[in-house]
Amino acid sequence: MDIKKKVLKIVESFYGEECDDMNLSFKEDMAFDSLSMVSMMLELEEQFDISFDESDMNISELQTLADVVQLVYKYKCDSQVGK
Repeated sequence: MDIKKKVLKIVESFYGEECDDMNLSFKEDMAFDSLSMVSMMLELEEQFDISFDESDMNISELQTLADVVQLVYKYKCDSQVGK
């Protein structure tokens, strides 16, 4: 499973519906609160075996699905370069 599909599957498990628009807003479209966002980010860390820097966990900057997918790509690509 590629990164984007896996991220979407994780987000969908928190949202309860299929996510097919990368511009969906966590706050406005999916009604995620800060607890939901933190829980989802922790699940992403666990599922992808990554650890986000605190500076990247700024929930106000992670507004859309695309933002989160891009963040996971950043960490997965960086971790694979070092191997």
